[in-house]
Amino acid sequence: MKQANIALFKQFLNEEGANKIFCGLYRQFRFPEAPEDVEEYLKRVDSKDVILNAFKFPQGITTFGPEYWLSLAVKWERRMIAATEEGSQYTRESAKRIEKEATRPLNVWKGEPKKKVEPAPQPKPEESVAPESRMVVSEEEMALSGFRFFNINRNPQQRLLDGFISVNIRSGSHRVSFNSTVSEEIIKSGLKRFRIGQYGTEKALFFVFDNDVDGMEWRVNAKNVCFSSKELVVRIMDFFAIKEEYTQLVISKNMANKKDYLTYKITKQK
Repeated sequence: MKQANIALFKQFLNEEGANKIFCGLYRQFRFPEAPEDVEEYLKRVDSKDVILNAFKFPQGITTFGPEYWLSLAVKWERRMIAATEEGSQYTRESAKRIEKEATRPLNVWKGEPKKKVEPAPQPKPEESVAPESRMVVSEEEMALSGFRFFNINRNPQQRLLDGFISVNIRSGSHRVSFNSTVSEEIIKSGLKRFRIGQYGTEKALFFVFDNDVDGMEWRVNAKNVCFSSKELVVRIMDFFAIKEEYTQLVISKNMANKKDYLTYKITKQK
C-alpha cells in the first residue's frame, strides 16, 4: 500500500477498535508466505486486500471470527471510496503528517484519544456483599497473549454478507447459497434457471441466470436463493481447490446489460 493508504488503514482500525487485535491475530494466523512483520505486510499488500489477505480467520472466536473480519473488509472498502472522493489525504500539505502516521507502529497505534465519559454516581446501597473474585479474560486479551482456539465446525449457518456466496457440504448436503441482496435481485428478475461457465483460462466462474431450458432451476430457502446439486457443488469445489466443508466465495455485481439475463462472476478469496 502507499503511505497514504497505510495511514488511512491504521486510522480506520483505530476508529473500529481493532488495531491491537489485528496485529495479535496476524502474528498467530498469518499465511506462510506472508512477512513476519505486520508493517512489512502493509507495504506489500494491495489496499483492497489488506484485511482479507492478512490471516486465516480463526473459527473458534465468537467476537472476532470470520463474520467480524468480512464485515470490517466491507467497511474498509467504503472508507477507501469515501477517502478517494474527498482526496484530502493526498494533498501536499498533509504529506508530512501522512508519513508520520504511516510509519507509526500499528500495534502501539493510539490515534486521537477518545473522551472518557464518566458514569453518573449511583446511590450506595445500605448493605452490599462483595462478589466472589474471579479472573476475567477477554477474547482480545487471549489473542494478544498468543492464546489459540480449537477449530470447531459449527453447524448453524453463518450469515452471508453482501459480496459473497456460500458453498456448504456439511451433513452430506451440497448447497450453494446467495446473499440476500443478490437473492432479491434474482427473484425480482423473474428468471427461473441458471447455468455455470468459465471464460478462457481465467480462474473464475460465471453464473448466468435466464430462462434457458438447458439451465438448472434454483429455489428459495429462508429468503435466500440457493441450489442443491452434488455434481455441481463438487465441480465448483474442485475448480477452486476448496477443502473445507463450509466456505464463502466472492460474487461480483450483475455484469449483464440486458433484462433477459443476469451474470455474476465468482472468484475465490485471496
